[in-house]
Amino acid sequence: LMTNKDLVKEIRIFGLSDLFIGRYKNTFKKYWALCGEYHINWIVLNDRPAAKHFKKNSSGKIEVVDDMANTLQEELELFSVKEFKNTKLYPMYGFGCISQFDRVMKKLGSNVRFGSEAGQKLFREWLTKYLAALNKAGINPENMIWNLMDEPRTKDIPDCVEFIKTANEFKLKTFCNFATWSSTDDVRRILDAGITLISPWEPRLLSRSAAAEELALCQHSGKLFVPYLCANSGNT
Repeated sequence: LMTNKDLVKEIRIFGLSDLFIGRYKNTFKKYWALCGEYHINWIVLNDRPAAKHFKKNSSGKIEVVDDMANTLQEELELFSVKEFKNTKLYPMYGFGCISQFDRVMKKLGSNVRFGSEAGQKLFREWLTKYLAALNKAGINPENMIWNLMDEPRTKDIPDCVEFIKTANEFKLKTFCNFATWSSTDDVRRILDAGITLISPWEPRLLSRSAAAEELALCQHSGKLFVPYLCANSGNT
């Protein structure tokens, strides 16, 4: 059994979502303490934006709610956990803000999508108000990381690049993982856009035909990277 002495002092792996917040708060606190002991410092939370951050006006148009103070339950509970503060754990937003934005718009009956001009305008308005609400609540957005999209395909890269540009304007940390259907050029474009942290599927760096090229790309990019394995597919 490994102890914390066997592990590096800074490791970025992804743990439990915020399932335990509120419902299993005692377990939740113990979980954070254990993560800290093993130097796990990025933790997956629910996706953002949330549907409660938007509303339909009288004409049926989607708008961002003016006051988000009452929509921050998960964030406020998370940052109130003593173990979280002591062990310097940081939340990561779910499996992709781009996909989540589109899901929320669809749920609200809107055809607006992230990649459209209207989508970009609405997303930036949401982000501005959401970050202001976090700051007002005493939560530093720089202590979070924002997942672009879970395992994007080549067709998704333009949206991912746009998201990184927007996030960089707001000084936010960004993350993206790459599965077998992404190309090395996709990874290069995301790195060039200024992402904070990338996570290629491990065989992309070790055993596939372009592994040597992609590993060198990651190593010389100056960006943080950590490979991952998927329980659904294994190391193939």
